[in-house]
Amino acid sequence: MSVFGYSRVSTSSQDYKTQIKKLEDAGAEKIFSEKYTGTKKEGRKELAELISITKTGDKVLVTKIDRLARSIVDLNSIISSLNEKGVTISFLEKALTFEPQKNDSMQTLMMNMLGSFAQFERDLIVTRTQEGKQWQ
Repeated sequence: MSVFGYSRVSTSSQDYKTQIKKLEDAGAEKIFSEKYTGTKKEGRKELAELISITKTGDKVLVTKIDRLARSIVDLNSIISSLNEKGVTISFLEKALTFEPQKNDSMQTLMMNMLGSFAQFERDLIVTRTQEGKQWQ
C-alpha cells in the first residue's frame, strides 16, 4: 500500500508549501502538486498521473475538497474513479474518507455539500472578476 498526496493551487503566484507540509505530516510518501485551475479536471497532468498509478489498497490524501475539484461533477467523477480502482481518498480538513465498496450516506452528503460550496465559491469568483473587468 502506498500513500499519495495531491496539492493544487489556482495561479502561478500562489504556492502549495502549506498543503505539502500537511500532507507529509499525514503520511504522504509521494506528493503530486500542480498550479492549475480547479474548475475542470482536463489538463491537470499531475492529477491524471496520480490516478493512473494508484492501485488497489493505496490511499490518496488531499488537504481540502476544493483543492481536488471546484465542480461537483468533477469531484464525484474523481472520487468514483479512485474508489473503483480500490483506492481510498481522504480529505484532511474535514476528516472525510471515501473507501472502496463502502457506502456511507453521511460522508456522501458531506462531500456533496462541501463540493457544492466549492463550486458556488468558484462561481462567485468568476462573477466578481467579470464585474471588475467591466469597470476597467
